[in-house]
Amino acid sequence: LGTWFWQDWRGVILMRKISEADRPYILAVRIGLVIFFATLSLLVYRAWRRKEQKRKEGVGSDAF
Repeated sequence: LGTWFWQDWRGVILMRKISEADRPYILAVRIGLVIFFATLSLLVYRAWRRKEQKRKEGVGSDAF
């Protein structure tokens, strides 16, 4: 997988082998995935920060 990625990553990122009719859909999926992962990262960050804050206040258990 790493070798394939190294050899063809530019073509995949630039959508060289994609037909013009499919480009909007592929671009929408890529944007959606970026938004999904950014949202997921933000939620994990906020949950982790809340957990640390509760730990400092002494609320809850230290099971984790």
